[in-house]
Amino acid sequence: MIALAAVLVALAALSAAGWASRRATTRPPDRETERRLRDAVVCFDELRGSVLPAKFYGKTLTLVRCTTILRDHTKAVRDVAAADAASSATSGWSYLSGLSQQARELNGDAKTPAVMPVAYSGHVGYWQFVRHEADMFIVRAAVLETLTTGRWDRSAERLTGLRTIAYDEASAYEYTLKEIGGVWKVIEVHGWLEYTRGVGVHPGSA
Repeated sequence: MIALAAVLVALAALSAAGWASRRATTRPPDRETERRLRDAVVCFDELRGSVLPAKFYGKTLTLVRCTTILRDHTKAVRDVAAADAASSATSGWSYLSGLSQQARELNGDAKTPAVMPVAYSGHVGYWQFVRHEADMFIVRAAVLETLTTGRWDRSAERLTGLRTIAYDEASAYEYTLKEIGGVWKVIEVHGWLEYTRGVGVHPGSA
């Protein structure tokens, strides 16, 4: 009888531990933690957009200036990301390639590109808590971006023709975030679905 009672107690303890573990895994973050998680995802996503730093408006992008842009971008990314997410966001010359692509898209075939991307801002269009693992949260989110463009007036040395372009579509990703040094940072990012304002998430077009 004593042995049976011991087994029953052990089974009850295991069941309680398993229930507690499942509850911890499925329990969403509190309101303040979720706000910080959302901010981290938005900041990370904003840094995906290539913009020309203000100190280089109207200047030729020499190798030294390109190196400075990449260095400053890498520092900004590492403020909000770590591990694989930081490495993938700062690999190679992709940020500078993004600047070139933006210039082509904004200026078409113009021989002297005048319109340039100067700022990206974003807000969460879709948010889904997935699970909580140890000291990490996994969420799925889509950040809708707004791009600000402008022209540099060389004679007046100021931006003119500021224009905003708000996007209604975005890729939805699965983000893993971990608190590092008191700051929630994105450590992994995986593609998931597409998101359209007013429609929701969907597989996207083939």
